Amino acid sequence: TVGVSHELQEDVSCIAFRPFCGRTVALGCKNGVCLWEKNYSRFKYAKYVTGRNADSIAWSPDGSLLAIGSSKCSRIVIWKVA
Repeated sequence: TVGVSHELQEDVSCIAFRPFCGRTVALGCKNGVCLWEKNYSRFKYAKYVTGRNADSIAWSPDGSLLAIGSSKCSRIVIWKVA
């Protein structure tokens, strides 16, 4: 069992594992997405530009893009994850 935590990881509402890669997970949370990579020791954060909770996330089939949405906003953000 691995637990991950960061000060920006607040009010987690959804989770999505990167396709074909068991070592990357995205967490939709308050005001953005927390991305944990490489045995969950490398952290990245993307602020959701509307300032709303990121309560819907989905990876593209090849795992290169992450779509971020909120039920409180009609804007969808596409994050190119390198």
